[in-house]
Amino acid sequence: MTLNADLHNHSCFSPCGDLAMSPSLISRTARERGLGLVALTDHNGAFNTLAFAVTSARDGILPLFGMELETLEEVHLLAIFAAPGEALEFGQLMYSHLPKMPLDAIRFGDEAVVDADEQVLGLHEIWFGASLDLSLDDAAMLAQQSGALVIPAHVDRPVNSISSQLGFLPAGPFDAVEAIRPVGTALSGGLPVITGSDAHFPEHIGRRAFRMELPDSRVRALQSSLEAFYAKSWRFEPALETLDYERFIKSSVCREYPGEEAHALLEAVRREGLPGALAFPFS
Repeated sequence: MTLNADLHNHSCFSPCGDLAMSPSLISRTARERGLGLVALTDHNGAFNTLAFAVTSARDGILPLFGMELETLEEVHLLAIFAAPGEALEFGQLMYSHLPKMPLDAIRFGDEAVVDADEQVLGLHEIWFGASLDLSLDDAAMLAQQSGALVIPAHVDRPVNSISSQLGFLPAGPFDAVEAIRPVGTALSGGLPVITGSDAHFPEHIGRRAFRMELPDSRVRALQSSLEAFYAKSWRFEPALETLDYERFIKSSVCREYPGEEAHALLEAVRREGLPGALAFPFS
């Protein structure tokens, strides 16, 4: 099965993004623009993954969950997981490596955590746009050990990229690289090259999607399981109004999410989808 995919999108939790970018709007707009596989990758945090799990199931797209990490070198790195609980657990780990600087909302914007109905659960007061106290090597290793797809982001961009900060792609546990335009082996390392929208505003959703081939059985198995998951009408417990990773990880959304089918799809993406990805001319 051929899917249009986009593995780089920011919700209203990313302080540099538009507050209109709720998980509900992202999944709905992705469906309208013909995307079939979409990852939510907020800066250094994963609080809106629960809402994205629910809205993606509602809107009939296949979701992945992760974050865009900023390393000590100020390189951006995508870490993408199969299920919301895994992204939240990794987010909790990354939070321990995040400098606890207060958010200047006037300068950077708010970090809104919302539910599937676009109701604000809270505004985080710590700035998630800072660099983690992890090198690129360490962040990539931790992401791989946690089961993530590991993809250096926009490697050819003039800021926060492999090219701007390092000049070449070092050896690492990378599954692919994301680029804005075709790149040579110095930046790709011979890995698959994909594109990503890096969407911070509604008009950016799907602007640099790419195509991948995935086994029909894996896609349909997760689609069917997501329909059953959404039919249970999971809602956010009142406890989630406290912005605490432990509470989110213990939520009914994490407990009931179809992890087996989601992991099978993620492995298909890793082994079949990324190696055969057609990133251009979709940039």
